[in-house]
Amino acid sequence: FPDPVDNSNTPWSPSRFSHLASKLSTAAAAAAQPGRDRLQAHAAQLAAAGGGLSSSIASTAHPYAAELSSLTYQSWQLEAPAEPAAAADLDDTPFDFVDRPHQLSAMVDAIRGEQQIALDLEHHSYRSFQGFSCLLQLSTCSRDYVIDCLSLRSQLGPALADVLADPTVEKVLHGADSDIMWLQRDFGLYIVNLFDTGQATRVLNYPSASLAYLLEKHAGFKADKR
Repeated sequence: FPDPVDNSNTPWSPSRFSHLASKLSTAAAAAAQPGRDRLQAHAAQLAAAGGGLSSSIASTAHPYAAELSSLTYQSWQLEAPAEPAAAADLDDTPFDFVDRPHQLSAMVDAIRGEQQIALDLEHHSYRSFQGFSCLLQLSTCSRDYVIDCLSLRSQLGPALADVLADPTVEKVLHGADSDIMWLQRDFGLYIVNLFDTGQATRVLNYPSASLAYLLEKHAGFKADKR
């Protein structure tokens, strides 16, 4: 990779990503002010407790602390729709495989202005100490994309940073814990305004929290997860 996978024990830091430089600088200046943001202080405490990290790593400002602290959900997110939109048939939904920079740019242009985008990552960890992201699946309500994270490893962060951190766009994931970590670690990508369908199933006391169950219940689609 032009941006090699780091399989060492070196503590990770967002400062490795050049596209985050201005955000980190702004966040660091804000964190140094009196009345330090509670989210930022809590993040530093968690980092310091996470295994003897150095004080410089533990105190690294979260690049999107301000956006997360001031996040206000869109009114349409908090209202039940009059009638849930029917899921489009898979065979009728356009699909693009993205493995070239110009395709990535075209995709980003196409998804700007969308109210919702759905994301899922495929991650490789067999015979790899830290592992690395291989595929990013991204969908809007009208189109599906599969992005080659190996070919575009160094381009994904700068290309998608603004879209994923846009507080007016709802990002939908299922069981997002690992995806959030992989997005930050491999691409310097942070999500602001997340809806986790896996967590929603637990709040609603569904009999299963699996994605396969949700797809069959709400979309009438039986997923082969083998």
